[in-house]
Amino acid sequence: MTTNKLIFKPKKYKTYLLVIVSLVFIYGGTLMIKNGEGLKGWLATSFFALCLFVFIIQLFPGATQLELNEEGFTTTNLFKTNFTKWSDVNSFAVGSVGSTNYLWRKKMVMFDYAYEFDEYETGRNISKHLAGYEGALPDTYGMKANKLAELMNEWKRKYGS
Repeated sequence: MTTNKLIFKPKKYKTYLLVIVSLVFIYGGTLMIKNGEGLKGWLATSFFALCLFVFIIQLFPGATQLELNEEGFTTTNLFKTNFTKWSDVNSFAVGSVGSTNYLWRKKMVMFDYAYEFDEYETGRNISKHLAGYEGALPDTYGMKANKLAELMNEWKRKYGS
């Protein structure tokens, strides 16, 4: 039975901002439709309506979080969970994905799987080629990436063997 557990949730202000941006683009799309740009307007409106739906779901409690426990860590996105054992991970580090422009690079907690771990081989190879690591956490959950990576490595050292 797991006794030690930590749960982290992302900051909501980013999601609220994305909701507002989606609403603005939905409004813009409806103006395009009204001004005779039917297909473009419908595509823009439909796409940002879908984005709005996803962002609203992310605001529900439990929809997005990171849970650490003695066995490993669980990431939850849109209520879908993914559990990874500490022993399946080699180590955690800070990496980035995105533009070559430093201002647009997003710092993330990344990791490589342990040598013995043999699942998701194709996805791991693609990720390694694109980002330099086999996996990454989807968010930093309100923490600095380096602090979260340190915490993840600490839990791996404590419970991973």
